[in-house]
Amino acid sequence: LLLLWNDHSDIEPSLKGKRTPFASAISRDEGERWEHVRLLENEPDGWYCYTALEFVGDAALVGHCAGNPAVGRLNRTQVLRVPIDWFYGK
Repeated sequence: LLLLWNDHSDIEPSLKGKRTPFASAISRDEGERWEHVRLLENEPDGWYCYTALEFVGDAALVGHCAGNPAVGRLNRTQVLRVPIDWFYGK
């Protein structure tokens, strides 16, 4: 399983409740444990949410709303092409 979420597990208190950082993790046991937590986006003033995911060949296309105060919160639709091996820390 692949999880994409705003990981607040080790975040500074001023960022709690915000839509940053945007992280991924892998589970090999149906969600009992999560490993290989990786950051896709980590701008402290960024907003990352409303995620879509599609696998194409050996990559994942991760679509999401993105933005920051300079561009207007969620004014961007962003698509990242991420090699599947990257999610495993390779």
